[in-house]
Amino acid sequence: MQLNELYPFWGDIHQDLIDTIESLTEQQLSMRPAPPLPSVAEIVIEMVTEVRFYVGRLIGGNEYEAPRRSDYETARSLVELLTATRELEEVVMAPFSREGLRAVRTVPSDPKENRPESNMSVAWLIWHAMEREIYHYGRIRQRVQDGTRGALYGHSV
Repeated sequence: MQLNELYPFWGDIHQDLIDTIESLTEQQLSMRPAPPLPSVAEIVIEMVTEVRFYVGRLIGGNEYEAPRRSDYETARSLVELLTATRELEEVVMAPFSREGLRAVRTVPSDPKENRPESNMSVAWLIWHAMEREIYHYGRIRQRVQDGTRGALYGHSV
């Protein structure tokens, strides 16, 4: 199943996220309102980690390694990470039909800790991955707005 069939506007949101990241300088990617709040780049890493867990691990059954911040210092590298993550989502979701979205996955992913009441459908997991991307995109937009406001008033963020 194509992601745009499931949620037609998810692609637009994803493209807006990429456009936002591409427009940022390295300084803007690293800005944080105050420690311990995450920088824009750290928010992207957090989002990718969550999406890869929900889609790649829980739905697709793949092992994954959380990206390290030190490997993604530039807007270009973060965009490449986001693009690769979207490609993973598309590959994992391609074999599913509408009926297949009802398939249930073990949550948490460790069967030893599983309780039947915690299991989730593929549809819920992909919906949750989309929700996480939208949530983190909102956080990034807020960071950018806070940084712009701070620059206007002579404050460093």
